[in-house]
Amino acid sequence: MGVANCVSSLAPGRPQPYPEWNYPFGVPSHTHHLNVGQIGTVPFTTTYITGCGSPSLSSIDLALHDQYDSLGTDHRWVTSNGWQSVDTGELQVTNFTVDGSATQIPWILAPLSNGVVTAWAHTAPNTYVAAPPPTVFGLQIPITYATDHYVVAANHVWAWGGDAYGNRGSPVWVSIPNSWPPTGSTIVQIAHSEALQGTSIGTIGPSHTYMIDSNDNIYQWGDVSGPVK
Repeated sequence: MGVANCVSSLAPGRPQPYPEWNYPFGVPSHTHHLNVGQIGTVPFTTTYITGCGSPSLSSIDLALHDQYDSLGTDHRWVTSNGWQSVDTGELQVTNFTVDGSATQIPWILAPLSNGVVTAWAHTAPNTYVAAPPPTVFGLQIPITYATDHYVVAANHVWAWGGDAYGNRGSPVWVSIPNSWPPTGSTIVQIAHSEALQGTSIGTIGPSHTYMIDSNDNIYQWGDVSGPVK
């Protein structure tokens, strides 16, 4: 595809319905059939990455194409608009899910003017909404990692109290109890996904919250009595 890149973090786009499925409200969709030679296209929402080396943010728009030949063979290929430079200075990108939907908003980690790294919602081109870093004893704590609605600061996990568009809740950050790693280790990465509603296969998630420490231990937070969702 000619889009290989050195990636330090990824906020992947999601496949969207066929544009041909434009049914009035209340009319159910049905199986999409392609005639010989007809091309069906599935667009993806924008994918964002941060690059290796110098901190930076880039985007790419992908589309998946299907075409059947006269022998019934399905030919599939992907096109893109190539990598587009969005901004510089970003350390990480992830997706925050909009509550009750399948819409996701990219969030980035980048420093404030005082140098403290915080999370920002990328709500529109050239539009970033800053979330204040968690505060401990009146001091702003730099954020070191982010996932869907959760961040790491002061070697501890915090939940975002607002929405995916950067609107703040009360409290702004919620301290997650028992989310410190053992003494002598550091939280390297966390993972979580809010429930995605309205997808082609129904509601997906929410997932449990996981973290990996500097000793390569994996932890799961919350009620672990049942199967992972």
